[in-house]
Amino acid sequence: MRTLGLAVGLLLVCGLSGRAAAEKADNAAKLLGTWEAAKADPGTLPVGSLVTFAKEGKMTVVAKEGATEMKADGTYKLDGDKLSITLTHEGNTHSMTLMVKKAEADALTISDERGKTIEFKRKK
Repeated sequence: MRTLGLAVGLLLVCGLSGRAAAEKADNAAKLLGTWEAAKADPGTLPVGSLVTFAKEGKMTVVAKEGATEMKADGTYKLDGDKLSITLTHEGNTHSMTLMVKKAEADALTISDERGKTIEFKRKK
């Protein structure tokens, strides 16, 4: 009986880790594309800014505030819900770790280390 319990436990753990790996891959696929900031806490990206996640971990941010536009290129790495990004603008490099709160086909919500949130809509 104990052997049966261990076998069931092992299958359960393997099944859950397989599902977690599938969810990670699914989040990575959902991240790809261009996203527009629809709602953002103060001190984050301005509403209307665009973030593009490309294959091979490349990304671009175009922040718009009034008539001013700022573009930064960089890289990203998604590990589960943890999104690590490094951006370079005018020779200055900045790295941060964000948390993916929601990743759906047309909606993406992330938060920074301070708990500030940005809600994105997929740009079509």
